[in-house]
Amino acid sequence: MQPGCRLTAARGQGEPVNVTQAPRARGKARHDTWRWKSTDAARQALLAAARELFTERGYGRVKVTDVVARAGASTGSFYHHFGSKQDLFAELWRAHCAAQDLARDQAEAAARQAGQLDAVAVWAAGVRGVLQDAWQRKDLARLFLTGEVPPDFEAVRRDRDAQLAGRGGRALCLSDSDQGRLYASCLQGMIQAGALAAVDPSHAEQLARSITSIAWQAAALAGVAAALATAPAGDPAGTAPGLDGSVRRVGA
Repeated sequence: MQPGCRLTAARGQGEPVNVTQAPRARGKARHDTWRWKSTDAARQALLAAARELFTERGYGRVKVTDVVARAGASTGSFYHHFGSKQDLFAELWRAHCAAQDLARDQAEAAARQAGQLDAVAVWAAGVRGVLQDAWQRKDLARLFLTGEVPPDFEAVRRDRDAQLAGRGGRALCLSDSDQGRLYASCLQGMIQAGALAAVDPSHAEQLARSITSIAWQAAALAGVAAALATAPAGDPAGTAPGLDGSVRRVGA
């Protein structure tokens, strides 16, 4: 008999056949796959429960036991995936940021594929994508913009805004100067204000119009910023090269 094998009788025959351990190994692989899927499902259930509770009650009024109960999970499962309630909130924030970035990238890509070459118009399309995403996931957008959040979250949000302002400045070719960064920060603040308007339930009926208006107003400001940032020193704003053309083009 070979090592690692056992003898068994074949059905209807008297001759023995060798059965190796391979079938049990495959069974273990299937079990591991099931366990991985089960664990991932538990993690997603915890995230979904946390999203509901944080948006319903605010961060401070939610306990880990509340999340576990809503998810139908166990405390052990919670701490297997997240170190604390704050870690859970941070994961929701990362997912929100990723969704916003994807919406912006897709909207900008669609504008370019449609033949749009103007940098300001492409940027405005990205802004529209962000605002539409804020509406589609308005519960999270409202939580992160105006809801009750962890004590140190404001610093995290400021860092995110600074990154987005830098991205916008580069997209619009604003100068890497104090003036250029100021314009970029103003534009990012305008987008944030637009997101707040988009998640306001009273704006639901005029959502599409509001989003378009906000995006193009921001684009008009972006055109002004780009022109002023590249104007020669001491040149009055009204005579800065390209200023009139930028405003007229995005406002048409």
